[in-house]
Amino acid sequence: MNEAFVYCWTDHLTNKLYVGWHKGTPDDGYICSSKLMKEQYNKRPSDFTRQIIAVGTCKDMTSFETNILRAENAKNNHSYYNMHNGDGFYSYGPKTEEQIKKLKGPKTEEHKAAMSLNHANVSGKNNPMYGRSAVTEKNLKWYTDGINEKYCTEGTQPTGWYRGRKIKGCKFPPRTQEHRDKLSIAAKNRNNTLKGHKYKNVKCPYCNTVGGGGNMTRHHFDNCRYKNGSN
Repeated sequence: MNEAFVYCWTDHLTNKLYVGWHKGTPDDGYICSSKLMKEQYNKRPSDFTRQIIAVGTCKDMTSFETNILRAENAKNNHSYYNMHNGDGFYSYGPKTEEQIKKLKGPKTEEHKAAMSLNHANVSGKNNPMYGRSAVTEKNLKWYTDGINEKYCTEGTQPTGWYRGRKIKGCKFPPRTQEHRDKLSIAAKNRNNTLKGHKYKNVKCPYCNTVGGGGNMTRHHFDNCRYKNGSN
């Protein structure tokens, strides 16, 4: 069934190519999904020509397109407009010196002020591990009594303290160890309603994949990549 096709655009001014696939017919007016190539095409359409490479089903055309892009390593090939090899992992090329300098440069005062509002200062002596060694002090954990907190080796915490950190703004008193033990026992004895449950197999109408459970509704039916038929 010829419901889709693989095409190749050639930019004769720069000698660059773009390979893609589309669900439809060659004369339906579709250009491509690449913003980069489409921007150049809109500026000088007379410099571009398109060639239809293959026709077939959507599944076959996506596979064929991916094989071409991977064989040419298009996302790292300066002769292609494509920014991925059919795997969805985009490559935007090497960074400019200005971008590198900006990334490595010092943070602005505004940035530092914004960070200080949401992040505690744990540098230098404010760090609980300052002057200590994680090698000699193993199994370090946070313990709290609901008001204070302490970072110490497991088993050396003060009596009545429990694992975790204090909850800011919490108005409830900390749970006692007895309360925590009861919650643990209740959780272990709780029946799992989904244990042994078998999902009913269903079939996606767009790609014919058969399966059950949440992955089918997450990746198929209305969310199926073959529904719109364009790439």
